[in-house]
Amino acid sequence: MKTTIDDTYQLLKHDDLMKAVAYLEKAPVIYIIAITDISGIAYDFMYKMRYLKKKVEICNNPEDFYHIVNIMNEDDCIIFISYSGETFHLFDIQLNDFQCQNRIAISSIGHNSLNDYCQCHLSISTREKLSSKIASYVSNQSVYYILNILFSCLFLKDFDHNYKMKLDISKQIDFNRKSSTEMISEEK
Repeated sequence: MKTTIDDTYQLLKHDDLMKAVAYLEKAPVIYIIAITDISGIAYDFMYKMRYLKKKVEICNNPEDFYHIVNIMNEDDCIIFISYSGETFHLFDIQLNDFQCQNRIAISSIGHNSLNDYCQCHLSISTREKLSSKIASYVSNQSVYYILNILFSCLFLKDFDHNYKMKLDISKQIDFNRKSSTEMISEEK
């Protein structure tokens, strides 16, 4: 995991990261298109983004892609997550049909069709083969790290306001939370 995070950190390009943050910041709705186990990681990102009052829609079913094409607006942001960068062609999805111009690809290094289609590319660690891997350890950890960085960068844009908002929300939902472990208990 440490090697994966180190790899991913080295692959991040400042300008692409800042472009992605700008897309997310101004988007009324953020759509994440992800297939298989990656969609679970996207749900974690969606949960975190609620603290910033950002609406995130996750599409992990190829049949839903056609619906999203028709409801998304030009100002929305769409994040495509695909290890190979070729996944969406398997479902005969026409990437040019998406109205949104703020497109982020999260995929492996190197050339792929998805990168050609998106204005911004964030590379994930590429240490796994497409089919012979035991599980998606590296790629999943890398995507999780990138999504956490995106959330953190957005949070930092207006840290004081966002932190206050997060605390206000936590007071509403965590008011009865207690722990016998002093180390994690909230101060009175």
